[in-house]
Amino acid sequence: MKILYLAKAYPPETGGVETYSEQVAMAYARAGHEVTVVTTHPGAVGEEMRGGVKVTNVGDHGSQAAIFGRMTRHLWSLRHEPFDAVHATTWRVSLPALLLRRGLPMVLTIHGREVFVVPKPLRPMMMRALRHADHLPTVSQPILDKFEQDLGFRLKGAFSNWNGISFEEESGQPHDKPAGMVLFCMCRLVARKNVDGAIRAVAELVGRGHDITFRIAGGGEEADSLAALVRELGMEEHVTLLGRVPDEDIQPLYRGSHIFLHPQIATRSGQDMEGFGLTIADAMSFGCVPVAGASGGPLDFIRNGETGYLVDGTKTGEIVTALERLITDPAHREALAAAARDFARAELTWDAHAHKILERLAPAD
Repeated sequence: MKILYLAKAYPPETGGVETYSEQVAMAYARAGHEVTVVTTHPGAVGEEMRGGVKVTNVGDHGSQAAIFGRMTRHLWSLRHEPFDAVHATTWRVSLPALLLRRGLPMVLTIHGREVFVVPKPLRPMMMRALRHADHLPTVSQPILDKFEQDLGFRLKGAFSNWNGISFEEESGQPHDKPAGMVLFCMCRLVARKNVDGAIRAVAELVGRGHDITFRIAGGGEEADSLAALVRELGMEEHVTLLGRVPDEDIQPLYRGSHIFLHPQIATRSGQDMEGFGLTIADAMSFGCVPVAGASGGPLDFIRNGETGYLVDGTKTGEIVTALERLITDPAHREALAAAARDFARAELTWDAHAHKILERLAPAD
């Protein structure tokens, strides 16, 4: 099958949608399909082969209208290519294909925030894109349920399709956890991630006499306020804000942690929530026990009390209770860590995600 693949963003840009875009494209290629990616990112403009995939970057400079125009012109140059299907990784990037590649089966991925937080003038365009799509893989069932509830009707062709983990091979390599109790979080430092709630919970546990190291990786608009909170609580010896970390440091941080603390919440009256939770899934694959918010995607793949804990992130007491159980009961923590690792490595793979889509694209016998 020859797949035209449209991605709003692509590595070297970092983020959940960027990771999704590259990993699914490579999974299609591993399955034996020819994939042509048209995308926009800050790297060199032009065409390259990457991971068995032909990637054309039209550039991310200029306004959104200018980027849309460049992508549309490039798709026009491909008008005679015999593609069998189109996959757009977000609804906005599907719009040029609706204009130029009508008649081809269309896959359009729903992640979460990009369909909940939409300026009113753009909603008709979003609905047009969704209605024209044949298949709507959605990265978690809670996101699909919430979106259909808001719409007031079922979406034709929509189905839940979990993301995959980032380090399938590497997470399977044996490794030992450190002697001390290490907590880790990696995320954008924005209100929805509730990192301040995580810091307050750690401060309470330290106040109860627990010796904890909490490492936080990521950048964002709350970086300064979180640093101020660490100082206010006197947690400088226990909480470290690492900022954005290089790719080569990510795996050692997972391997060197016992618990992944990510008590995210829904903001904007419930419209901005965790679509899937890729870093949570990655942490599980390395044997970190997740303590995550009972909101959005993690509701789908964390079995509360079996592969981790789901907590109300607005209640510091719930976070503290879950953490203290894991800190004080090593056997329980190790059992959950093993279960989390086994589940993530068996169930959360990009090949499985791609296969579920390809099954729907395959012509009926």
